[in-house]
Amino acid sequence: MERPSRIANINYESVATLMVGPAGQLRLSLPGARGGMLFGTADGQLLWKDDVNGPHSFFVADRYFTPKSFHEAATARKSAR
Repeated sequence: MERPSRIANINYESVATLMVGPAGQLRLSLPGARGGMLFGTADGQLLWKDDVNGPHSFFVADRYFTPKSFHEAATARKSAR
């Protein structure tokens, strides 16, 4: 994960988030980083990366929701429903 050379809003961009999805995924977003990473909780492997900055995403069942779309949490495949 890369951090920008300058953090514009320290109150917002310095917040790390860690979310655990109900289908066995873990999302990590580090302070100032662009996007987040989703890992499998069973083996710790990187599943995929997203482009959501900060805590603007959430899990519901086996779906992962962002402000622009929603995906199958385990595969990153965009969900049609």
